[in-house]
Amino acid sequence: MKLAEWKEIEDEFKDALILGNGASSAVHSAFQYSSLWEDAIESELITDELLSLAKELKTGENIELLLRQLWTAEAVDNQFNIDESKIEKAYSDLRNALIETVRKIHCSHADSIAELSQATAFLKNFKTIFSLNYDLLVYWAIMASNDAQSAHRFKDCFNEGYFDEEWERFRNPIGQQEKCSLVFFPHGALQFVQRNSGIDRKLDSTHSFVDLLEHVLDLWERTSVLPLFVTEGDSSKKMRSIQRSSYLSTIYYEALPTSGPTLVIYGWSMNEDVDNHLLKQISKGRYTKVAVSVYVPTTPDIDEFVAATNLKLRRVGIRDTTYFNANSEGCWTHPLTQQAVAVE
Repeated sequence: MKLAEWKEIEDEFKDALILGNGASSAVHSAFQYSSLWEDAIESELITDELLSLAKELKTGENIELLLRQLWTAEAVDNQFNIDESKIEKAYSDLRNALIETVRKIHCSHADSIAELSQATAFLKNFKTIFSLNYDLLVYWAIMASNDAQSAHRFKDCFNEGYFDEEWERFRNPIGQQEKCSLVFFPHGALQFVQRNSGIDRKLDSTHSFVDLLEHVLDLWERTSVLPLFVTEGDSSKKMRSIQRSSYLSTIYYEALPTSGPTLVIYGWSMNEDVDNHLLKQISKGRYTKVAVSVYVPTTPDIDEFVAATNLKLRRVGIRDTTYFNANSEGCWTHPLTQQAVAVE
């Protein structure tokens, strides 16, 4: 079959965009990791004690969940004057493993500038953007764009560090703004934390977005906050993490199912084992027309990929589906003109 070029279809898809891990790995190959947990193990940052604890608590490979369990246990022990030194050490070991793994995997802002300038142009096509990735790439892109101009504004609906529950009002341009795109992170991201109170916050904007990564890691190390992102676990474990967060819950229950009717999916495999909760919300929404990216170098049988994807989307009520070349002109980080890919 012949894949469409992005420029051929972009005018038909202006509503919602979902970015998966393929978008991040297109910018930085190290994001092709299997999981933060596995990378931490390979780097010998996860102790045998933590491995045993994860098995006992049935947290699987979910670092965020295990951190939360240890955080809660430490708070309980402290409240009842119980010696929490062992729990404190386990929490510290796991936190340090997460910090070092993220530092190892994540690219610097300087190394991603060229790709992100192209990504911003792509993102401006959409009224609503959902990034499923924990990294800072999308945040860097939208912040740089907002700093450079005022006509098009990317808005994450946070005011003074707190998410505004009346998020829909941010769709309306104000002042010199001509157009707005709302940007959400259904699985959280590095710029978000949860404090002892259980309240979700975005890190303050007094730090330059250029050095935000080191600020995030330093904050994890110095203060009692939890990272607010969900990277591992099956769909049910991800759903439990979402329900513990007011921000993630709002995006999941309100923004995700109401941002159609058109939807572009870029770099998201829609794995039903780990993403069924997201597909469920798409099925509840008003989405009627979907465009799915195909990254040719890693898709050996495009016809098979299309058939499998059609089946997944039909299960959630989507029957009008277009497939386009992920490497085509103007698509995500690809500025150069390329020929449409034909597969016989």
